[in-house]
Amino acid sequence: MQTSQSTTDTLGWLAQQIGAAKPAALARIVSVTGFGGKRSGELMGVSLDESVGELALGAANEATTSAARTLLRDRSHKAIVVSVPVGDADAVAAGLACGGNAVVLIEVAKALPPLFWKTVGEAKAVVLASYATGSIAITATQAEGSLGLPSSTSETSETSETSQTSDTSDEEVTVAGRRMLQKGPIEMMKTIGDQDVFLTLLAPQPRLLVFGEAQLAAALVKQGNLVGWVVEVRSDRGGVSIDEAVTLAGSAGPLDGVVVLSHDIGASSSVLAAALNAGCGYVGALGSRHTQGARNDCLVEVHGLSSETRGRVHGPVGLNIGSRTPEETALAIVAEMIAARSAITLVASV
Repeated sequence: MQTSQSTTDTLGWLAQQIGAAKPAALARIVSVTGFGGKRSGELMGVSLDESVGELALGAANEATTSAARTLLRDRSHKAIVVSVPVGDADAVAAGLACGGNAVVLIEVAKALPPLFWKTVGEAKAVVLASYATGSIAITATQAEGSLGLPSSTSETSETSETSQTSDTSDEEVTVAGRRMLQKGPIEMMKTIGDQDVFLTLLAPQPRLLVFGEAQLAAALVKQGNLVGWVVEVRSDRGGVSIDEAVTLAGSAGPLDGVVVLSHDIGASSSVLAAALNAGCGYVGALGSRHTQGARNDCLVEVHGLSSETRGRVHGPVGLNIGSRTPEETALAIVAEMIAARSAITLVASV
């Protein structure tokens, strides 16, 4: 998921509270009615005397803070779910379209799995899956914690056996969390039995590496920044820039993107190969059919990639929206990257 700076600050502040042995809570909106829709990526951190972050553009802050402090003082629960109504006047003053009601999940920060805080501290992607009785932190290789869902009873013809549902529920949620790490969405409500489990993907901002100098590169910087991505441009002139581009492409993850604008077949193929081998979520290349064909040959003959792997390159790059200017083409490329991350199949540009 794309993590805003305010979200990063909130999680960092909560980690500091835990380190100082101060009671603190993490709050998230799990569903809304009204407001003109739900905003993704909002988090609040609350201690007994301070709060950071915001919910519903701040309109739900006061009620959430009060409920969180009650939870922290009570100490008998790890989490609570509260309903926060917001009138039209307060909602509009905060910048929302209209009033509504927010359902807020508040969890004691220290009770969250240590893996969650460790992964957040390392600026790596993690999914936090929560229910009122427990939570699970999910990474690509690990899962820690439990939802603590109640047991269910199943009867056979001769005996009555009680089987714990928490193990299977935890496994089911872990699978869903791993899918989120690869493709999103940022937030999801998953129903297990008759229980609703809320999952949030927290990850560093997506990165977009642009290799090659052109007007389109500058337009991609502007468009990428507009949607909150970190965009880096590396020149296709000079060995140092090329080496840096290959290194950056090789560190790209499933939420990141690499776009090659360069017509230097050898250099651009090296960048593409590094991105593909790293499992980069979106890999695109600009160029004519002749250039695309020459790159494909290089990816196979020089870099030893399979036809399936090189088939992941979006080329020609960008959605077919009839773009003519560099700015319109940048919009088409960014839109295609978002679609690819969301596993939406759309028509490529020609």
